[in-house]
Amino acid sequence: TDNDNQNKTDDDNQNNEIIVETSKEEDKKSVKENWLEATRRIAKAKRKDKMRDDRDAFLKAYDELKGKEGSNAWIAKSTLGYKGLDIKVSDNAQKLLEFVDKMKGSWVIQKYLEDPMLTDGRKFDVRTWHLVTAFGPKKMHMFTYAEGVLRVSCTRYRNSNFDDEFTHLTNNAIQQGHPDYGKHEKNNLLDFKDLDVILSKHYKSLKGVEIKNYPRKDRPMTTENDILPRINEIVLETLKSIKDWLLPQPTQAYHLLGYDFMITNTGSVQLIEVNLTPGTSPDRLARMVSDMAEIVLDNPFVDPFKMSGSAAADHDLDRKPNSRSSNLFRYSGVVEV
Repeated sequence: TDNDNQNKTDDDNQNNEIIVETSKEEDKKSVKENWLEATRRIAKAKRKDKMRDDRDAFLKAYDELKGKEGSNAWIAKSTLGYKGLDIKVSDNAQKLLEFVDKMKGSWVIQKYLEDPMLTDGRKFDVRTWHLVTAFGPKKMHMFTYAEGVLRVSCTRYRNSNFDDEFTHLTNNAIQQGHPDYGKHEKNNLLDFKDLDVILSKHYKSLKGVEIKNYPRKDRPMTTENDILPRINEIVLETLKSIKDWLLPQPTQAYHLLGYDFMITNTGSVQLIEVNLTPGTSPDRLARMVSDMAEIVLDNPFVDPFKMSGSAAADHDLDRKPNSRSSNLFRYSGVVEV
């Protein structure tokens, strides 16, 4: 389920012409000029980030948390990693830095979430898929795939022994190496219906001050009403944080992103990472592609048998799909320049 695949699309000349007509009215720039401007902006930002090294900030944060409740564990991961590779969890700052210095490329060190919500005593994370489209020059629309999954570890969680990958890394490619893989649930995966059961059981286990600090005090949280809305808020915030890199968009474009979240013991939804080339199972991929095609191909492109001339030029490239055969990707919001 974690095979990473990258899809590439070619520009369509006819649709580029439509973008030219739209963008000329707004900023009098051609597609080529917009593209060159965006490319220079991204290259400049990458050169600036290349010299960035936040190890002093990490050590300061590590020292501030030392001695407080918990193990002060952190997790280091490569920005180019996949399938759970090149990841280390440790409560020793020097070991983390030594690990990073031995490897190539860019790295991220983030605070390890030590109090995850559990299912039958085991850790899990939540994978969601989000389709981002940019059919007009100054807007990105975001769609959330309805069928997220929970990836569950094989062994019971302990806030210690951080070298035990089967306890602390829920990535499916890691868990496949454990002898109990698939023992508790097929392929160590659960769905959103199972998440509702987990949320209900967790709510019933809360006592006193735990309920007082819980997001919902009158009822258990649900995936549809509580978890997904918060996930969508976080996804839109991440897109807003990079909108200056991506907008204005000189060509029609789309990208499928995989987001990984955890839910803490107190009911807080926390972003773990964003995957640019997310993997999924073949059967889910087939359903995804079918619905994606209606969004990124059928909906925004002009039907030559229904539109021509000025009507085609005025076609609303930013309109969002309202009626599709499956609606597995749900419209979740927009990011604008």
